[in-house]
Amino acid sequence: MQITLFSFLSAVLWSSVLIIAIYFLRKTHYKHYFGMFTIVLLYLFCAARVFLPLEFPHAYIINDQTVYPHIYQALTNDDGFVKGISLLHVLCVIWIGVFGVLLIRYIHNYYKASKSIEQYAEICGEHVQHLVDEVKRIVKKDIDVSVFIVDNIDTPFGFGMFRKKILLPRIDYSEEELLYILLHEYIHFANRDIFVKLLVSLFCMIFWWDPVAHLLKQDLEQTLEIKCDLSVAKCLNMEERACYLRTIISTLKHSNLQNTPPCAATAFFNGNGNAEVEVKERFRAVMNCNKGKVYQVANTLIMCVFVLFLCLSYSIIPQPIFDAPESTEQDAVDFDPSSSYIIQDKNGGYWLYVDSVEPFSIPENEAEFYQQTGIQIVKG
Repeated sequence: MQITLFSFLSAVLWSSVLIIAIYFLRKTHYKHYFGMFTIVLLYLFCAARVFLPLEFPHAYIINDQTVYPHIYQALTNDDGFVKGISLLHVLCVIWIGVFGVLLIRYIHNYYKASKSIEQYAEICGEHVQHLVDEVKRIVKKDIDVSVFIVDNIDTPFGFGMFRKKILLPRIDYSEEELLYILLHEYIHFANRDIFVKLLVSLFCMIFWWDPVAHLLKQDLEQTLEIKCDLSVAKCLNMEERACYLRTIISTLKHSNLQNTPPCAATAFFNGNGNAEVEVKERFRAVMNCNKGKVYQVANTLIMCVFVLFLCLSYSIIPQPIFDAPESTEQDAVDFDPSSSYIIQDKNGGYWLYVDSVEPFSIPENEAEFYQQTGIQIVKG
């Protein structure tokens, strides 16, 4: 088991294919069979596939003479830029450099948002704390969460990995609306959605050059919101769900879709895409959250098929194959797996047989090397 350039390229390829497949399946009528928890888990599996680009010893090698050899030569040519420095070295430096800049910017934005909240946030009174206690009773999970009012925001959102805060705009919400807003953001914390967003953001920063990584982040925002909506809906009856959906509409009316919440935050409403389409999708999910056994079986089947494909992705590794250069030395013999084989005799010796040439003895280490190139060893 090892990590090579081609096992990494294979991991990126397989992960991208799986992310695109999940993305388009979720956009079709099959999305009704996808549980939101299943979707989040599948996306995280795709990210994990890239972080574990392993090549197992029994993986089937697909030899490519068309594309991969040119890629390999372009990346590893030491004379491409400066003597001893290949294009691969330059790309790795650029990759790490851009990732470092993105990571520093992310940390800076998080720190800046934290300081801004500390400066401008105003802690809510006992009335709101009473509603938070009601939310804890509904969810049946006690999480240390503080609630603040902030003047310069227009939509509620949860913020913070360790010091969890629910931030409310200075809007005169009704008690019912406020309860559902707090319930929504509290369940985000209970589901650890901020941690999931942090992992995906880190994934996008590391693989900033892969457009599919950003496709994952774009779709995951809406997926996490629907997943949270479904968790809320399970705590409510039909009449309360209708009130909850009206709260979403009310929040949308007050929201400026051009403003985005800070990093490591979960907004009550994200305006990153088509607002009308996103709201309709959330409405359908809430009103049809009671899924029967058909949906459970479908989700289990989808998960099994996905895990099977994920395992199979480790069994196939594309690698380049080069034509061996013909030797110009006198009496040299050119051979390949199609014209040669090795016989191991009863005494443990190895003999190389090449077409039109007398067999000759070779040491064990050479026999093992030739076996790795595809030449078969046969016991005599």
